[in-house]
Amino acid sequence: MIQTTVTSTVLIIILLIAIATGKLHNVSTKIGEIIGFSDIAYFNGTQRPVLIYLNIPYAEVPTGERRFQNPVPKSPFSSPYNATFSRMAYLYSPSSAGKNPESSENCLFLNIFVPGDRIINSSATYPVMIWIHGGYSVWGSAYMYPGDVISAFGEVVVVTINYRQGFFGFFSTGDKVASGNYGLWDQRLTFEWVHDNIADFGGNPNAVTLFGESAGAVSVSYHSLYPGNKGLFHRIILQSGTVLSHSPEVGSSIGNIGSYLGCNHTRSDDLVKCLRSVPEKDILQAIKSNDFRTIFQPVVDGDMVTTTTPDLRRSIEDLNPDMVEHFASLDLLTGYNSNDGGIYMNSFWEPVMDIDSNENNYLVTRADFEDVIVPQNVILAFGSNSSLLKEEFIYHYTDWTDPGDDFKRRKNVNDFKSDLWLRYPTLYLSNIHSNINPKAGTYVYEFKYQPSYIAISPSWLDGTNNGIELPLLFGFSSRMKQFVPLPEPQMISPEDTSLSKTMIDMWTNFAKTGNPNTPRHISGDVWKAYTPKAGDYLQFAAGNPQAVAKQSPTNQRIAFYFEILPKALDVIDVATQKDCNNTGPLFDFGLDCSSCKSTAPEYNRSGKFNTDIVTLENILICLIVLSAVLLICVLLSCVYICFRLQREDFEAF
Repeated sequence: MIQTTVTSTVLIIILLIAIATGKLHNVSTKIGEIIGFSDIAYFNGTQRPVLIYLNIPYAEVPTGERRFQNPVPKSPFSSPYNATFSRMAYLYSPSSAGKNPESSENCLFLNIFVPGDRIINSSATYPVMIWIHGGYSVWGSAYMYPGDVISAFGEVVVVTINYRQGFFGFFSTGDKVASGNYGLWDQRLTFEWVHDNIADFGGNPNAVTLFGESAGAVSVSYHSLYPGNKGLFHRIILQSGTVLSHSPEVGSSIGNIGSYLGCNHTRSDDLVKCLRSVPEKDILQAIKSNDFRTIFQPVVDGDMVTTTTPDLRRSIEDLNPDMVEHFASLDLLTGYNSNDGGIYMNSFWEPVMDIDSNENNYLVTRADFEDVIVPQNVILAFGSNSSLLKEEFIYHYTDWTDPGDDFKRRKNVNDFKSDLWLRYPTLYLSNIHSNINPKAGTYVYEFKYQPSYIAISPSWLDGTNNGIELPLLFGFSSRMKQFVPLPEPQMISPEDTSLSKTMIDMWTNFAKTGNPNTPRHISGDVWKAYTPKAGDYLQFAAGNPQAVAKQSPTNQRIAFYFEILPKALDVIDVATQKDCNNTGPLFDFGLDCSSCKSTAPEYNRSGKFNTDIVTLENILICLIVLSAVLLICVLLSCVYICFRLQREDFEAF
């Protein structure tokens, strides 16, 4: 034991001496020679060597005719490629994101972090983790999330990627001229690049895990349902986001931004041709000054994304069998933060409600809650026919002890957004995954830990907001400080560091084995695999231990989604179908059945039903009429029986 420890110490000293000399590290790949460098990763007072390769281009520059097109693989290098420094990030990055590197539409690069042990053991191989960052599919970059600490201390190869976002990544005309989702195709091309080249860096192409947070997790979720990705990755980690956390549709302001940029065309091909000629700086200015950002997100393109969110929320099992098979074949680790809905407050209040959040501290009237917030979100989640559900959600998220209290309503709105878009989708997807393939690992967590260096803001926000776990997961990397605000080392408590180590160990354990508990020993409770029946999950929270085994994450709020909501959706679907096969006045719900099919209501590309609204009053009227008919039948039967009895008595007499 002592000899092993001494040997390990000597090897680390040799590695650190080699790194101190600033030695470069070259790798020969199928696309040419790539020059990286050795460095030191720091965590909790400990140093470990790491090999870093920055800004490796995986696609040709997506400008000119390649704008609004799927990416083209990068041609081989004609000379050794210098991957020792950062270059371009995605074009749009808000000032609040920190100090970003120079940005450009030419952003299709990836970064690779390799455990430094490979310097003296060139035959060493490691599992691979590909990180997809979040940011509403609008902003952010790989540079904000350096993988040096995870790689060095978790003993995995980490790949972080840039991809097109916002206008450049998801602009769509709603047809084949510009079908959208170029950012998703960028991501997929990195998977192919890793599959073809990562072995040269010491990575195992047969042990690849995708992990992402928020919009990044949504992207990972889409890829898990795309059969064309089979064999490119084997496990997925979804942090605060799933395919059900997003409603894909074509943005409604396409014509507006076209007009703003001088492209006043009604034909898709003419509009796209014009937009391809507009300088990127002019587009960036239009995006920043006119707030077109939120409309350019993943859409139904008939290829990568074939199904709307309302369809998915009804039944994932009924999808294309190849999609279900691919999803079920993957090990799944997924979870949410206890108050993920906090991220939606800023994004919703000012652009949608036209309310200055600073003036009213996110207070909302009862009318706005019932007439704007609930209807808009329910329709996005379940389709336009789902307005029947409006009253159900209003009832469920109203404190009836004091329905006029704006402060209680504020909390209820936050709970509504958290449950509808993050908590319920996470558990729903976990149920499906566990049921379809119990042999594949399904692990669920709740992150409830509030780091010591973050003051809860605003004070009324109860729980851990979206993204709080990321600095801990990335080990408070000193490289992260270059691009995002991070606490000074003295502000990070021993508890913060302890949980950071636990998360790194669990995440990398999962990448190695599909089980977060092994091979590296974990302090705290065993993380049991999730099943819908037992409901085992792990909660990260303050205390000792910080990782606590729990059961039944389905609290009273979430039980509504699993017990009441499916029945309500069945009523909607049955009502719509009855009207499509209308045989009489009992089933006249006032729906437009011009596009009804024999089995289910049809959706168009925007993700909305081609029918009008089913209302609760319609159904009640039908029930009343049906009851009246039954009552009349009963009365007539009674009269007939009485008549027969009297006749028999008369004949007997």
